Amino acid sequence: MSLHNINFDAIFGTDKYRQFLADWNGGIDPRLKAIIIELTDYTMIEYSHGLTITSLNRSFVPIGSNPKSAHFEGRAADIRSRTFTAEQSAVIVKRARVIWGSKFLHIIHHDSGNGEHFHLNINYPFKRNGWRNGGSYGT
Repeated sequence: MSLHNINFDAIFGTDKYRQFLADWNGGIDPRLKAIIIELTDYTMIEYSHGLTITSLNRSFVPIGSNPKSAHFEGRAADIRSRTFTAEQSAVIVKRARVIWGSKFLHIIHHDSGNGEHFHLNINYPFKRNGWRNGGSYGT
């Protein structure tokens, strides 16, 4: 399923897709959404395909995952990388770090047991306090 060249992994069915859309339309930090859109624009221009999000918010802790993950706060996303070569993946990671800064954005390309993917999260010092309720940015 796709939205502006951003695909949501709908392998788990309609309910999962609806949850992705709900998260995308208000359940994640708007800065994370902006980063994903920018990376999608870049991959469309450079590699002629968009991104597939496999995880945004989480309401459970997958086996082997961090129970304090930024996914629980709407500050993280996992994006499938199997459509990119190792070289392209390295370029994408480097580009995101240069543009957004490694103090603000944590991005890695790794395999945590469920296949290679990009993991993006807004680092804790930049956590936006109460962003869902119009709150201010943390420092």
